[in-house]
Amino acid sequence: MHSADGRYVITFNGEIYNYRSIRRHVEAAGRCLRSDFGHRGPARSLRAGGVEAAIERTIGMFAFALWDRGTRA
Repeated sequence: MHSADGRYVITFNGEIYNYRSIRRHVEAAGRCLRSDFGHRGPARSLRAGGVEAAIERTIGMFAFALWDRGTRA
């Protein structure tokens, strides 16, 4: 999945148990989610608050890889 601006690419596998609360957090930060799929909330949460904060707030069994095209990291 790509971010709206194309800078970030994320691959995700697993299940997020608290995706509804993450969705509320992301929407409160002024970002919009186009679907109700559990993987989109954490992906947007990475942009809203950074990687560490997103991981700390996420409850579930999951793995992901994130690529930042801007920094190539």
